[in-house]
Amino acid sequence: MKKDPLYVTSTEVVRRLRITRETLYAYVSRGLIRSEKIPGSHRKKWYYREDVENLLKKKEIRQNPGKAVRGALRWGEPILDSQITRIYDGSFYYRNISALELAEEAEFEDVFAFLVTGQHAPHELNFSLVKQIADGSTALNPLMLKVHPLDALLASIPIIAHEDSLRMDLRPESVMHKGYALAVTLTKRMLPSGLKEEGKTIARVLTESYSAVNRKKFERLLTQTLILGADHELSISAFAARVTASGQANPYEAIASGLYALRGRRHGGTTMALERFWNEIKKPPQVDRVIEDWLDQG
Repeated sequence: MKKDPLYVTSTEVVRRLRITRETLYAYVSRGLIRSEKIPGSHRKKWYYREDVENLLKKKEIRQNPGKAVRGALRWGEPILDSQITRIYDGSFYYRNISALELAEEAEFEDVFAFLVTGQHAPHELNFSLVKQIADGSTALNPLMLKVHPLDALLASIPIIAHEDSLRMDLRPESVMHKGYALAVTLTKRMLPSGLKEEGKTIARVLTESYSAVNRKKFERLLTQTLILGADHELSISAFAARVTASGQANPYEAIASGLYALRGRRHGGTTMALERFWNEIKKPPQVDRVIEDWLDQG
């Protein structure tokens, strides 16, 4: 009988994977390779070509990880499977719901909860925890208020974590509240006058800090930006946080890992440098001198 192109024979599997038949049978029993009985035969089986190809790719990655990463970067193949984001047909989806539609209609807080819990419904965020964390971080040494907000937050996180007796509660609902509370804390660090009212969204607080002509439109644009950038894929900081969380570290430790990585000069540190540069050239007479100094420093 003519062989279906979806399948390969046991002889081909053994040859291509360079394994014994005993190993092949072990792979089948573990579900690594699926098999189908050959019509008209009581004992012979075919094996799924797709499964064999996947095992070959994994073997190549183990033997030459550098080559695999270079190929993924060149061809856009995913390096990590994601249960959150799917890219398909020129658009992308959060848990199979269009991220573009969410950006048009939803609030960032609801999307944040949806990404963590997988439940597409408005969530009541724990504002008592928000207040506890935010108040705890601002009660630190007054010198903290003189450093960059990111540095202040990094110094605050261990103290905030110590105050949370449930810091090792890794249930999605709990992680959601801790993550959002820290996001609020960062906003308060940047804008000490913000978020005095419970239930006020981060986008609303940021909007009120700007002299926007059309505040309603500006707030929606900020909300869309927060939603569409919610999954940072494999940026340096997001990857660092993922690695830390994979060891079942608590959310504070995972976020601190991401923020420390963000601090690097080739990542978020570039934005901080630009901020310093912008502050130095606020006075027009200084522009030429400041630019010359920065060029001299490379």
